[in-house]
Amino acid sequence: MAIYFCLGVLQRISGILLAPLYAHFFSTYEFGLYTLIISLEAVLVLIIDLGISTGILRSYYLLDRGIAEDLHAFAQVLSSIVSLVLSSFIFAIAYVVITKAGSDQILICYTALVIVSAFGQRALSLSLSVCRAKEDTISFMFISLASIFGVVILSCVSLYFLNMGLLGILSTRAIVFFGIALYLICFSLYHWPDSRNIPKLRAAIYSCFVRYSIPFLPHNLMKWAREQGTRVLLTGAMPLSLFGILGVAILPLRALSLTITSFDQIFDPFYFRAMTKGGVGNLNKIRAVFSLFIAFQAALCLVAMAIMPELMNLLFPPHYASASLYAPGLLAGQFMLVAQGFLLKRLTFFDRAASIPVITLVSSSLGAAATYGLTLAMGLTGATIGYLFTSSMAFFLAARACSKIGADRSSFGPQIASTSLIVITAGFLPLIFPSSWMIFSSVGLRLMSYGIAAIAILLPAMVNHRQEFKSFILNRA
Repeated sequence: MAIYFCLGVLQRISGILLAPLYAHFFSTYEFGLYTLIISLEAVLVLIIDLGISTGILRSYYLLDRGIAEDLHAFAQVLSSIVSLVLSSFIFAIAYVVITKAGSDQILICYTALVIVSAFGQRALSLSLSVCRAKEDTISFMFISLASIFGVVILSCVSLYFLNMGLLGILSTRAIVFFGIALYLICFSLYHWPDSRNIPKLRAAIYSCFVRYSIPFLPHNLMKWAREQGTRVLLTGAMPLSLFGILGVAILPLRALSLTITSFDQIFDPFYFRAMTKGGVGNLNKIRAVFSLFIAFQAALCLVAMAIMPELMNLLFPPHYASASLYAPGLLAGQFMLVAQGFLLKRLTFFDRAASIPVITLVSSSLGAAATYGLTLAMGLTGATIGYLFTSSMAFFLAARACSKIGADRSSFGPQIASTSLIVITAGFLPLIFPSSWMIFSSVGLRLMSYGIAAIAILLPAMVNHRQEFKSFILNRA
């Protein structure tokens, strides 16, 4: 578990750390185009994968051991053929659209590279899912590290030595991911299962696709729409140069999500086990642990907000400096989603998981419409307010659904309400006082005011729940 988690974090960190490098070689327009392309690449991976990677992981343990061992090779080759057909069809449509629109022909090259990269990432995703199911840490480590270091090294070469810009980055991703995919497909062909097992494997793939892949594909697409789809929509409301600024402002959110992933990996098993056992003691522990986590997250957001202008000036060229105005508001929105995550756990435990897709759909749809309208009217300020609105709506809809369950000692409405109010107010201040926020002389005032707010949130939680949290950490160690 630790290896899978660390490699997953390393993969996310590498993407975040490469962004400042790209920004030093890209204009804001090119960075905006890069952000758009990566978002579209993510949904393309989901479409051509058809949910098979998720389904394989879920169905692996239901199969006989002999069939399960052959499933990887059979599924990899079969899904590669399907993905190749879908990729070719998508490229044909994109080629016709770009040609008829009279757009720059370089877009055809970009499209081809993105589709090749998505095809490779699909193969990696399936193999990594099987490696996790088989607990094959060596293969998982090899595939993960090859993709991470391949992208990092070739990106540096294409930018520093070949000076290829955006074309070089997209080419790097296509070469690395497709190269690894080609190796995985050849490996699967070499280990092709015995012909006597083919009918059973065909039936297993069909069952996997019907029972897991088809249901999870809409869920994954809605998740993409909530996290990245709205940003893609905003390219119709602002120039790509402003979208590049937004892409930089979003990076602190991605860094914050790493701490959320770390916590969920540890907290989820504890939460469901403690809720199942019940009892005042277990419910108090849940309340204490998540209250402290919420307080730490809020304090982390506030400290990051306070030093955001200096952080942006340190990591990015001067023409990205205005991103420090919008990043605090986006961080506040992300904090609301952190709080919503706990509410979704309650809904799942109390068999109300069917309401989760409805919450996601309603909040994402209304939020996207509001964000688009605000962006047209107010630019990046409107986009930031729209994201805050979307996140807050997702939280309140989840809270409304949880209110029908009833309160117990694992719920903590007053704390999250007061903490959210402080964080949201702190996120709005840069938009209200932009000129004062940007100057270096205000750093002392920012650190003092935001630091006091962080202490006011963190100190009561640490005093009230220190024993329960210490017990939780010792039990997890």
